[in-house]
Amino acid sequence: LHYFIDHVVYKANLRGPSFRCEENSDGTITLHYFTGRPGLYPIVRGVLREVARRVFNIEISLSVTGRTQRSVQMVSGERIEEHVIFLIKTNDQSHDSGSEASTASTFPAIGLSWRPCFVMHFSIVLLPDFSSQTLRMNALEFCTALPYHVIFDEHCRLVQHGKELANHVPRELLAVGTPIMRIFEVNRPQIPFDFDNICNFINAVFVLQVKTSPTDMRRQREQVESNDGASATTTFHHGHHLKLKGQMMLLSDRKSLIYICSPYVTSIQELMQFGMRLTAMPLHDATRDLVLLNQQRLTDVEVKWVSSEFEKLLIRHRYYTCAFPKFFE
Repeated sequence: LHYFIDHVVYKANLRGPSFRCEENSDGTITLHYFTGRPGLYPIVRGVLREVARRVFNIEISLSVTGRTQRSVQMVSGERIEEHVIFLIKTNDQSHDSGSEASTASTFPAIGLSWRPCFVMHFSIVLLPDFSSQTLRMNALEFCTALPYHVIFDEHCRLVQHGKELANHVPRELLAVGTPIMRIFEVNRPQIPFDFDNICNFINAVFVLQVKTSPTDMRRQREQVESNDGASATTTFHHGHHLKLKGQMMLLSDRKSLIYICSPYVTSIQELMQFGMRLTAMPLHDATRDLVLLNQQRLTDVEVKWVSSEFEKLLIRHRYYTCAFPKFFE
């Protein structure tokens, strides 16, 4: 929700932090905090304490067990990424006493508790077993139904891709076996692009950005063919590179990942920047509705601004008409 508000509604350019939790055998929790803005980890400690107090009704203690910084190369340039490791423990003596404490439940092996009002009960539905059934679609139909998906192996090498990616990624980079890091960079979460890290953040929203577009490749070739190869590496500039937003899923062989995603566009103007149309997205993709709704919102804002400017001009016209009537006879 925060990502949607920051990047879709208000179009903020801030790179938010990433979090990953590990459950320890002694009931404590190890929290990994990744950020591109070093030095803000004390704020995280305060936020976590308040969340534990208000949501789970417990007091916790946090200690920093590790803090490292490393340089990360992005399309926009080099930046510093900070990785802070917190150890979270619960303070048993701070639990509420009386009837409220007796009704609290405890997560197994973690020691966290929650109030009953936060618990929702869902009926259990047994799903049929699809493991023995045959997938009734071929590879071409699959790549058409999911036109922007990417499948890569445990070595982060490309295995399969959706058919629409060929319009935004050079075809030579879409060959089977191409390192995925040559095609994309990770915008969110802020992690190194490797198989283990992706599996650790498997429940997070992933935003990938194309590193090189077909237009970039054509410009490079034109510069090289014009015997200006030396300047091709110095004067080359990146154009509009498509962003994709979606989720990672670990496949049944446990050695491959599929990235199910959609173009990360929010307005008609962005569609035009990438040379796209709404028809480039399948009908089942909610991104189509998001683009239209957001475009309507932007249009409403523009209409209000024009109306406001018109009112200002009208007031100014009335003022000058009254102050200098001879000029308007």
